[in-house]
Amino acid sequence: MKRTEPYEHAQAVKVGKQHDIIDSMVRAWLKEASLPKTLWFKASVAVVFARNRTTNSFLKLKTTPHEKRYGTKPTVDNLKVYGCLCFCPCWKREETQIGR
Repeated sequence: MKRTEPYEHAQAVKVGKQHDIIDSMVRAWLKEASLPKTLWFKASVAVVFARNRTTNSFLKLKTTPHEKRYGTKPTVDNLKVYGCLCFCPCWKREETQIGR
């Protein structure tokens, strides 16, 4: 990970471009899933997570950012469609001696 130098316009443009890409992806994901803007933060975390596991032209390599940093291919088995329905199992809480 590199830090941008102060007053270095060329580096700031690259970072700004990546920010704009993430921003537009978040907007698209929220609109596609018909979700409210209040979920902006969670959507941005999901977008960055997905972007780190896919190749992009920013690295100019055929690897993912995750692979470049950790040296292993990322697992994408746990990725789901953003905004899909999910169900939470509700188990009955067992009463214990302390809980009575």
